[in-house]
Amino acid sequence: MRNGGGGNLEGNDLRRIYVEYRILEDTARILQARLELLNTALNDVMLASTTLKGLKEVEGDGEALVPVGGGSFIRVKLTEVDKAIVGVGAGVCIEKGLDEAIHDFRGRQGDIERMIASLQEQLSKVLNEMEERRKALAALTQKREDVVRKPKS
Repeated sequence: MRNGGGGNLEGNDLRRIYVEYRILEDTARILQARLELLNTALNDVMLASTTLKGLKEVEGDGEALVPVGGGSFIRVKLTEVDKAIVGVGAGVCIEKGLDEAIHDFRGRQGDIERMIASLQEQLSKVLNEMEERRKALAALTQKREDVVRKPKS
């Protein structure tokens, strides 16, 4: 290391790498939050699909418990179980046959699973980059400490 300018260059590197690390850390947090939302959506779609499949098998006048909020339910008789009212986005719902609704939910499930896989891949890359920055920070910090401890001749 040169006297004078070399230490400043290392200080700049240290600051730059630290800033990069913090940006990557924020990016990882955002990706994790998106993954949580997608996992919630996936569970919702899978539950809807499973429920519709179960309703499809109901024969005659079956019964169901319908949640009304606050941990409360009402018991209802199922008279027509061949159609479902399905949300299609932007607060719009349409009536579909059970098979079509189940098919739509399978498609949504596949889309969400692909998005989750993509985000997991991105998160993995970000975490690897963070690890590289962490190692670089540790090496630069150690180098600075070694210079400070080195006896001057």
